[in-house]
Parts: sequence; structure tokens; C-alpha cells
Amino acid sequence: MSDEVRASGGAGAAEVWETYLSPRVRVGRYANMAAEIKALARSKPAGPIRDQLLTLARQYELLARNLDRAKAGSAPGASTRPDLRSAALTGGGRA
Repeated sequence: MSDEVRASGGAGAAEVWETYLSPRVRVGRYANMAAEIKALARSKPAGPIRDQLLTLARQYELLARNLDRAKAGSAPGASTRPDLRSAALTGGGRA
């Protein structure tokens, strides 16, 4: 949603914004972002930039997966936030 629509407070803007932020929509958005970043990383030569892009893609994948689990209720008592710090420390996503 554009900033103009959000700022206008027009009829239905709140409902549209809630839909935009729904867990289902965010799961799809994060998964798409992970795929796009991964494709970008593959187009780069091996090195620190590629490694950072792959790490970022992995973090988006984890975010989508954890949000999907929380939405589905398959992770009772689990945090809705993925542990991105441990993924980064372990080099999650590096090829």
C-alpha cells in the first residue's frame, strides 16, 4: 500500500492496511523476498557480498517459516520472532 493511501485515512484504509500486514500476506512476502535475494546472490561472484546476501535470504526464510508456524499454531509457546542471531552466528544460509 502506498504511503499516500495510508496517510489519507480514506475509507477502508485501516482495513486494507490490516490485510497488508496479515500473517498470511507477510509469510508470502518474506518467502518471495528470500527467493529474490537468493537469485541476486547467485548472480554475484563468490565473496563477502554473496555470503551476506545468502545470509539475508536465509533470515527471510526463517522469518517466513516461523511466522507461518506461529500463525498455524504448530509451535505452541514458541516465539513469533525467529532467532536470527543464532542463524547469523552459525552462518545459516551460506553456500
